[in-house]
Amino acid sequence: MACRPSDAPMSDSQSQRATAWLTGALTLVLLGLVALRDFVPPLAPLQELMLRLERVQPGTSEPLVTTGRTGAGDFLYVKYIDEHTVAFGYDKWGSGGPVSDPVRFTPGATHSLVLRLPALQNVPGYPTDGDEVQVRFEGRVVLETRVRPHARDSRQVWFARNPIGGSSCGPEFHGRLLNARGRPLVGSVDTVLSPAERFQGWLKFRPGYAIGIVLMSVGAGYAAGRLVRGGRAAVREWSARICRAPATHRAAGLTIAACVIAFAWLVTGGSWRLIQADSFGEFYDFQAARLLEARLDVPEKAIGGEAFILDGKYYGYFGPTPALIRLPFVICDLAFGELTRAAMLLYYVAALLAAYLLLCLATRWVFHQPQPKSWLTVLFILNVGLGSTIFFLGSRAYLYHEAILAGVAFALWSAWCSLRQLDAPQSHWWLGALVCGALSLHARPPTGLFALTLLGCIAAALAWRSRKTPGVARRHALLGAAAVLAVLSYNGMSYLKFKTFEGCPLRLSVQYDAKRLAAIDGKPFHVANLPFTFSTYFLRPNLRAEPRFPFLFVDRAKPDGAFAGARMDYLSATLALPYSMAGLFFLALGSAAWMWRASPKGRFGVLLIWSAAVPMTLAMLAAVAVAQRYTADFCPALIAAAGFGSAALAGSRQVLRVLLGTFLVCLTVWSIVFTAAFTLEYQGTVVWGVPEDTRARYRRMQQRIDHALPARPSLPTANTVD
Repeated sequence: MACRPSDAPMSDSQSQRATAWLTGALTLVLLGLVALRDFVPPLAPLQELMLRLERVQPGTSEPLVTTGRTGAGDFLYVKYIDEHTVAFGYDKWGSGGPVSDPVRFTPGATHSLVLRLPALQNVPGYPTDGDEVQVRFEGRVVLETRVRPHARDSRQVWFARNPIGGSSCGPEFHGRLLNARGRPLVGSVDTVLSPAERFQGWLKFRPGYAIGIVLMSVGAGYAAGRLVRGGRAAVREWSARICRAPATHRAAGLTIAACVIAFAWLVTGGSWRLIQADSFGEFYDFQAARLLEARLDVPEKAIGGEAFILDGKYYGYFGPTPALIRLPFVICDLAFGELTRAAMLLYYVAALLAAYLLLCLATRWVFHQPQPKSWLTVLFILNVGLGSTIFFLGSRAYLYHEAILAGVAFALWSAWCSLRQLDAPQSHWWLGALVCGALSLHARPPTGLFALTLLGCIAAALAWRSRKTPGVARRHALLGAAAVLAVLSYNGMSYLKFKTFEGCPLRLSVQYDAKRLAAIDGKPFHVANLPFTFSTYFLRPNLRAEPRFPFLFVDRAKPDGAFAGARMDYLSATLALPYSMAGLFFLALGSAAWMWRASPKGRFGVLLIWSAAVPMTLAMLAAVAVAQRYTADFCPALIAAAGFGSAALAGSRQVLRVLLGTFLVCLTVWSIVFTAAFTLEYQGTVVWGVPEDTRARYRRMQQRIDHALPARPSLPTANTVD
């Protein structure tokens, strides 16, 4: 018997659409509930209420509206004068406030009360409507003043209650306070507002959040539909690949896992708490919240001493990339201001994975093997993960280090995609290279400049190769133009913030007074700095050894007579790359030498990498600041070149391979030892904002090691080269 149409099974396309719609709808509902669970909209400053005074104790005061917190609150209260007379008062904690003339009332009767309280609206991130405070009782103005209330969190509003203390009024109101619809107003604001009112307020004040949730729901539905269509086959394919994974991949996975564990321990200060607030670590959360409102400024407390002020608004010179990563969490109101550690760990993992992919690609190009040697893979990843400034950045979870680490991670992925595009000119790897390069640029400009310059160089090379085919050459030329536009987007972002294309207008910074600006002519770059910064980053061993833990210490480089023309503004302890990242530096330099005898394809790739590093290097050398963390800006170029150097080393003759491999092992050990020593000392005694329990742990470690070792004479200082 034939089946009825209603009993026929769904086709694959129907199943895909049904899954997509169902997943999208469920995601929309769940994300909406998460976003609304703690949301309280700012209240309108004008409130039409009804007041019933029943229990009267002359000489006492009771709260009507309380906002803020202990030590920073505002109160509107009623003061009982006698059984038929009251006065209304307003008190700003720390400043006091006026009290109205006596007002007659009828006990037990309902009186109209119209309030205008800016404190109801004064939530950070939302516009306020003036500073006028007014109380109308039975249509007559009985209290009128102007006051700028304390800022408050969205939930810090209470009706007929005073949970924050203070001397202006008691803990509760014994009469009845009702809204215009006759519903009692008692307790915190979230119990007063209905779900419909909270939802309407959410749509009104957070339209960007709503749009974000819709887009995430559409993306989830699309992904679910794609998974239904080809998910099973993809899962089987990846499972088979994992089972067939060669020893090299397993070695890489274990080494990356070991590096990640070490970094997680470091960035959490040994506590393993990845979700936790850190000093100066909430800027990107506030930036994400403002991006959802189509704004680029942030509250003052988000940026503090690093603020650039224009027209009374506070801006950060940091790019928005890490804020974009936080958007889903901000939309859902999850762990606001507590994501810096987790984000840095994510960028660290991404950087290691991209570095390994670069090594595999270089091996295929140079050595014509699908995977690199296991021993070389382990050494390479150890140099990247534990023997470079990337690991040093984990010493402190805050804004500066997160920006650099994000820039490094995206630059490495952009470089890998760019080289894949060079390998397959008809592919679409350029899209990943362009997007990741732009994200790197808007996290850390030097790393993004390298990534986009590499893409531009590859586009130019491909356009030259295909010059006899105008259509293909034009396509590659357009890709090069897109890379240039991506670089210029940094200046465009600066214009949107500061109304100037200048990338970092120091004159707007709160840190730079006239004297400090005059010392550097108001410019962040000077050609005169090149000799000094080149010596600092590439030549001078500002290193000394002492018979106390951690035994190796870095000195601050200072311009002397040989570099008298340098216009430096900020100098921090910095060790040159050949000493701080000896393994990577050796492999990167070796790539240039070994590629001369290697395959033409590998030689061309190395040439492009070194060429792309030139603009970034010149910018770093012309800057008015030098610090150890800035050496991480060189890491994407060093890692990309070191991947080719490793591949060339693996393909060299056996005797040479053994000798150079042994030397690389020694450099790797030195890089890890130095990086660990300097990083622990920097975290434990130098950098500000580290939790005290982390510092105490370092002091205990230092004491145990120092007491366990016999006293020994001081080793000769290495700071002899000028």
